[in-house]
Amino acid sequence: MKPENIRFIAFGLVVTLAVVIMCVRLGNWQDSKAQLKQQLQSQLDQRMASAPVDLPAQMDQPEQLRYLSVNVRGVYLPEQQFLLDNQVYQDKAGYYVMTPLRVAGREQIILVNRGWLAKDFNQSQLPQVAVPSGEQQLAGHLWLPPSKIYRLGNQTDAADANMRQALDMGSIAKAMPAPLLPMILRLQQAEANSGLLVDWPRPDDRIATHLGYTYQWYGFAVAAVLIFLVTCWRRRWK
Repeated sequence: MKPENIRFIAFGLVVTLAVVIMCVRLGNWQDSKAQLKQQLQSQLDQRMASAPVDLPAQMDQPEQLRYLSVNVRGVYLPEQQFLLDNQVYQDKAGYYVMTPLRVAGREQIILVNRGWLAKDFNQSQLPQVAVPSGEQQLAGHLWLPPSKIYRLGNQTDAADANMRQALDMGSIAKAMPAPLLPMILRLQQAEANSGLLVDWPRPDDRIATHLGYTYQWYGFAVAAVLIFLVTCWRRRWK
């Protein structure tokens, strides 16, 4: 075999290996995301099939309480209510209405996601969402807010903002009159006459997309190997 062909094959082998390694890693990453979503969905289904319990006294290990179905008594704090922006439901922009609840019998507050509200782009002011008064008996499941905070552009949240771009639990806790629990209560049903929609996204949403990307990246790896082999076979006859 000619020396230039040997150099060509060696260079092609290095490039092909690099491409294959990159594609396999990307495929594995997408597959791990799909598996994680499936695990979370299985956990949610299991927890929703179980009888609700009282709000746990200890929440120092919130991962173990994810999706736990609970009953909570307490009083809403309307002064600290805010809208969580950038929430999309069925391709429509809107907000989540987040209202703190002072838990009965405790010096603790839990943030309650009361549901989704469509955004009216014709309004110049934020919508005013009424807050039920008196002690409330709520049923829902515990949701663990994301550890990473994403914002649009250079948007920031004031400590007393009526609208927030992200669930920065540290910043929210500073605005509360009592310690804020690390988890959020998602209501099981919308409150009467609230005008809010309760239809929480499934953890396995878009799992088919992740699997599709997985097979796509693995396919690219196979294609890179085939291209290398065909190119080498043609080269050896020159």
